[in-house]
Amino acid sequence: GVIGSLKDAAANAGIPIEEMLGEAVLVSQGSTIGTNILINRDGARTGLLTTRGFEDTIQIMRAWGRVAGLSEQEIKHQSTARKPEPLIPKWLTKGVIERIDYNGTVIVPLQEVSVRRAIEEFLEAGVESIAISFLWSFANPAHEQRVKEMVKEMAPEVYVQASSDLIPQLREYARTNTTVIDAYIGPAIRGWFTRLQERLQELGYSRSLLTMQANGGVVYAEQLRPINSVNSGPAGGVIGSKYLADLLGHQNVITSDVGGTSFDVSVIADWKPMFARDPLIHRFNVLIPMLNIVSIGAGGGTIARADPVTGRLKVGPDSTGAMPGPACYGRGGTIPTVTDANLVLGYLNPDYFLGGRMRLDVDRANAAIDGLGRAVGMDRVEAAAAVYEIVNAHMSDISRTTVTMAGYDPRHFVLFAFGGAGPLHACAYGRELGVQKIYMFPQSSVFSAFGIGVSDIQLHYKVSEHHQMPADPGKLQRSFEALEARAVADLQKMGLKNQEVGLIRQLDMKFRRQYYEETIEVPRAAYDEETVKGFTEAFVRRYEQLYGRGAAYMEAGIQITALGVIATVPTVKPVVGEFPLSPSDPSAARKGTRDAYFTEAGGFRRTPVYDGERLKAGNVVDGPAIIEVPTTTVVIPPGMTASVDPYLNLVAERGS
Repeated sequence: GVIGSLKDAAANAGIPIEEMLGEAVLVSQGSTIGTNILINRDGARTGLLTTRGFEDTIQIMRAWGRVAGLSEQEIKHQSTARKPEPLIPKWLTKGVIERIDYNGTVIVPLQEVSVRRAIEEFLEAGVESIAISFLWSFANPAHEQRVKEMVKEMAPEVYVQASSDLIPQLREYARTNTTVIDAYIGPAIRGWFTRLQERLQELGYSRSLLTMQANGGVVYAEQLRPINSVNSGPAGGVIGSKYLADLLGHQNVITSDVGGTSFDVSVIADWKPMFARDPLIHRFNVLIPMLNIVSIGAGGGTIARADPVTGRLKVGPDSTGAMPGPACYGRGGTIPTVTDANLVLGYLNPDYFLGGRMRLDVDRANAAIDGLGRAVGMDRVEAAAAVYEIVNAHMSDISRTTVTMAGYDPRHFVLFAFGGAGPLHACAYGRELGVQKIYMFPQSSVFSAFGIGVSDIQLHYKVSEHHQMPADPGKLQRSFEALEARAVADLQKMGLKNQEVGLIRQLDMKFRRQYYEETIEVPRAAYDEETVKGFTEAFVRRYEQLYGRGAAYMEAGIQITALGVIATVPTVKPVVGEFPLSPSDPSAARKGTRDAYFTEAGGFRRTPVYDGERLKAGNVVDGPAIIEVPTTTVVIPPGMTASVDPYLNLVAERGS
């Protein structure tokens, strides 16, 4: 697929692929391989080595695994409120005799005899990968590192990952999950990148391949920690949004991605993307830094049906997928979907789907929506309109919740809408949110790939350290400098010796006896008592922004629980062309009309259809209107206008 896409790009440019790759400054990519492995549960046979007495950590799941990652509705039902099956069965979990206490002191020396026995049993069981996670290894990694050496000595062909290398942090369950997932998908990810790199070299690309991470940065494939590739695709959309937000001058942005199966929403606030506080990967709590991207089942392939109990119309969360896909695809699917409703409502041109490369079957869509209408007591058009309104309500609800949970008001934001189906729905859910403007882009349908293309090389480091505030300025300074030195050394190992490195310092802070921390950014400077006092003030401001004025309980005392450093090296960026604004009549781009349904108009209305590729900077299109480009369709309802900005983005807002 990757090579096929590159060949297509070279053909479009009119040059051989060897010439294109030979001149390429960089090749960046995002991979769903790790995600697919976790969905299909077909990763490497993995063994877990842990401290004896703690073999049940990934089965107990901190007593909240039964509900982790579930919606309120799912939690209420016994059929869905169940623990996920651990990736490693109990019989492949071995306890090792060792013990280190919370401050790194060895209490029970590592008994290598027990380690050798466990490794031998793993090899007899056909284990391909081994995860190592000891109780207090983040305080003293010596035992884990020795066990890692023993695995390499006894089984050099086995993939091995130690938690002290991956995430030396407090929280045993999440740390073990992180290590287990990395080990489970590691062999396949490494094999994939090796094969892809070799194929690219055969075609003339002489540099190292860059790959996207869930933290929003790219890294050379050789240095990638496999777990960081999981959920990296949607992260590209957020980073692409950050890039364009900076270009357009918007400090507060809601990013929204409508694909075939899901609706993904994230927040950029005060110029910065937000990170997940308690990240989950397939319902397993992990410790890797991940952009906070909230997903629901609401996309083009989302299924509409009558609820079997109430008989009411229900949309989502399940999807038909690409095969057989919506009924209108003509691939054998008969279940009504959001795409079928959009076709019935006249939003999609059946002869211009994918720029005319695929024809949609109107009769099959009508039949599917007819059946849905009979089941819920509506006619075809009523049912299709209801599907459209319900899925838009789902999108606006989750967007509003995500923004308000971050401590902000959606009315102070602009909305960026992308994904193949984003522009079809953006005006509807954006208007419900009350955002200032709605942006849709020429590259909307490949926006995550665009984001990967503008991402910088980025490495994240975090260590658990406990400091009671006011903390010792010297200790904080030394800890930060040690992390920064490690970051610079790792970048130099990648061959990045002379590039400019950006370093950001972060602190995880909380009130005493609370479980969750808040992360604040702190300056890179020489610290003194006054500086440390400023850390406390910044934490309290952020806390009260999230939970309300007066929520800070100063009497409890404040703690630092972890220190973090983000190291960034800029990459070459694609140029976004800028065109002079020349207000003119958009009628030259008009390609015809068709009947489209709008609730505001009380039904179907003859609607102008525009060729989006012929619209020029400065054009203004009044709704209702439909704007078509080869890879997506934009719906502008009555009462809204869409203007073309200097970068050829469509900017929708309420009309006069």
